[in-house]
Amino acid sequence: MKKGIMTGISLLAGFAGGAATVGTVMKRTGSLTNKQSDLYQSCYNIVSQWLTCKQRGISLDKYFKKKRYYSIAIYGMGRLGSMLYDELKDTDIEIRYAIDQDAYCTCPGLKIVEPDDKLDKVDAIIVTPVLVYDEIQKKLSDKTDIPVISIEDVVYGL
Repeated sequence: MKKGIMTGISLLAGFAGGAATVGTVMKRTGSLTNKQSDLYQSCYNIVSQWLTCKQRGISLDKYFKKKRYYSIAIYGMGRLGSMLYDELKDTDIEIRYAIDQDAYCTCPGLKIVEPDDKLDKVDAIIVTPVLVYDEIQKKLSDKTDIPVISIEDVVYGL
């Protein structure tokens, strides 16, 4: 158990440090656009809060249990989506599938569907591309009545 927590903390810390470093270096060289800068800052803030929760012994599955979301889909399997999957895969929260237009996910056994595919019923869809959450939420709300939640709401809702 402790080894798993330490691994998770190390992953989160590495991601946060890497994102901050890349953002700082690229900003100094002038090759970072405002959108990229916003993305790095947003991801850094989320991962920083996530790490703070982990250090206090609070896992993300607590949020889902509190909201009674026991089966979820993850929208976006980039870095944050993969980290969310890793965080929840050995908990009581069932990750039924992932939604991603670039189905390159390396999560063995995880079903990947594209955003335009039919979405199986789950308790909630968690969106990890935070900068385009509003667009994704609107698109999914037109398609399904499943609650669509930002990873930010999960991390800051603990």
